[in-house]
Amino acid sequence: MFTIQFYTSAPGGVPPFPSQGFNLLDDMVDSIVKNNPKGWDYGAYTNYIDDKLQNWQNLYYASHYPKLRSLKDKYDPHDTFEFPLSIQE
Repeated sequence: MFTIQFYTSAPGGVPPFPSQGFNLLDDMVDSIVKNNPKGWDYGAYTNYIDDKLQNWQNLYYASHYPKLRSLKDKYDPHDTFEFPLSIQE
């Protein structure tokens, strides 16, 4: 088991982040994911929000997403705890 974190920053720490930086990171992630063994199950760490992920519900929460959604509907009906890629309807 292992964890990989990709990190980069804008020159001088000043936004906006250059699009080439996203391309570099996306290509690195794609290379790793596409070269994994067939059927390899991987996920994503929920504290690192990545709005480019496809199928993020499964990558972040796996089979727990439906249960989490029902809990959110029950305890947060007004979506107070909404954030990018939070449990959604």
